[in-house]
Amino acid sequence: MAVSRLLVLKNYQQEDIEVTHEDQQRINSFATWNLKFKDYTLDYDEKKKELANLNDAEDELVIIDGDVHPYLIGETFFHLPNDRISDELSEAKEGLKLRMVDLEERIRDCKVHMGSLKKDLYGKFGNHINLEED
Repeated sequence: MAVSRLLVLKNYQQEDIEVTHEDQQRINSFATWNLKFKDYTLDYDEKKKELANLNDAEDELVIIDGDVHPYLIGETFFHLPNDRISDELSEAKEGLKLRMVDLEERIRDCKVHMGSLKKDLYGKFGNHINLEED
């Protein structure tokens, strides 16, 4: 088992803290979970904005005059009847909501793993390790 040493200055005194291979694995695991957490949170925020845009589009569809309007599918606009556009918007919203529920579960999972790792690492290293965002 590989063992390294982390030198920490505390009150102008040098204190040795032993960092085992398992400790380093936990630190690396925390970093991995933290990156996943950030990615999932960013993705969730984007989906939330998309959902708001779809809700706005649905509201605008009720307000505007006419029976046929352009609707973007892929990179092309198609002129579709209001009923079809409303169905497409509802379908897109349901897909986004499902994805957001999945992301919420993943975010919760990350928080659970990170919380457990924080508890272990702070338990051993105290304030000699910083696992918080700046």
